[in-house]
Amino acid sequence: MQPAQHAFGSTWYQPEPTRPAPTSPPPGWTMAPAPEVEQPRIRFEILTVLLIAAVPGFIIGLEGIGDPQEITTDIPTLELLAMVAAAAGPAVLAYHFLWRDKRLGVAGFGRRPAAFIAGYGLLGLVVVYIALFTAAMVAGSIFVALGGDLDSLDDASDDDGVALTAASLAVAYVISITAGVTEEIIFRAYAITRLEELGWRRAAVIVPGVVFTLLHLYQGIQALVLIGAITAAFTWLYRWKRSIWPVMVAHALFDGVQLTLAAFLPAGN
Repeated sequence: MQPAQHAFGSTWYQPEPTRPAPTSPPPGWTMAPAPEVEQPRIRFEILTVLLIAAVPGFIIGLEGIGDPQEITTDIPTLELLAMVAAAAGPAVLAYHFLWRDKRLGVAGFGRRPAAFIAGYGLLGLVVVYIALFTAAMVAGSIFVALGGDLDSLDDASDDDGVALTAASLAVAYVISITAGVTEEIIFRAYAITRLEELGWRRAAVIVPGVVFTLLHLYQGIQALVLIGAITAAFTWLYRWKRSIWPVMVAHALFDGVQLTLAAFLPAGN
């Protein structure tokens, strides 16, 4: 309540004006469940986006159970453009649904300073590598304790997915940026926000990450442990800062660094 001076000198109180919702949620912000009338529509849209984004890749990735594949940059230009368009389609659809319902701010698309995006993006990259190395050490220790041989996990293929050429590296960075932008829109900004709107807070933390991890099945079953650790780091950064921009940066940087290392450190060496 705000005090106001009456014309005759007495003081009376009037209610404070309603404050508009913030464009970006403050720390500790919690999504309120969507109205009952919207929930069936939101459930249908989530299912549609995830089916379009995940099912084709998951079916193709089943081949990785018996024959793990590497990312290759030996891709014709038209095929690369088709891959980018296929990845952008569900991301644009997810962005449209958030924009239509005025959820872009709470989903993490609010404006942030460049220093914030770059700084937390680099921090996210560091956290991703910490999570990756920790998961690798723990999984390796368990594997050895169960009588496994770590040498048997080494990729014996001499085929390098990324050649050390300008064209190959350019393709690698296009793939990295595309994955960093589109996958974060779908599996972090959209999926987590929508599941929170349905009141499924635990599912919002787990389900998008599980789907995202399974999309990397083409790399082999063993790789899912590492991908799961990376996914946990991306999810943590997004929920901590509730901004999608630094997560995109961290994701694109990680993919770019990995593909660059693949070019400079061929599998045969």
